[in-house]
Amino acid sequence: MSNIVIPLFGGKDNAHQEFNILLGKNNCIFELNYNLNCDAWFLNIKVNKEYVVIGAVLRINSDILLKYSIKDTFGSLVCVNKDPTIDNIGIDCNLIWIPPNEN
Repeated sequence: MSNIVIPLFGGKDNAHQEFNILLGKNNCIFELNYNLNCDAWFLNIKVNKEYVVIGAVLRINSDILLKYSIKDTFGSLVCVNKDPTIDNIGIDCNLIWIPPNEN
């Protein structure tokens, strides 16, 4: 199984994004929100209608799932290239899913 680039869109009009995506065997709902007060993106993930990630901050080269119990079965989510900003997410900063056993 190969890595997947998560489709994200930058800009103030996209400060809240919600979408479904299949990652491995997991049908996920991603909720991505930009907080202007702290200048950061926050991620919630639902799997089977239950939150498995709440309020994870997107940071460059950091595995977002490292502290979550789903890490071993779900894999990794990492922002690459540049620090995420409201405008560059999905352009100069990409969110990559790395399947389990490949990270």
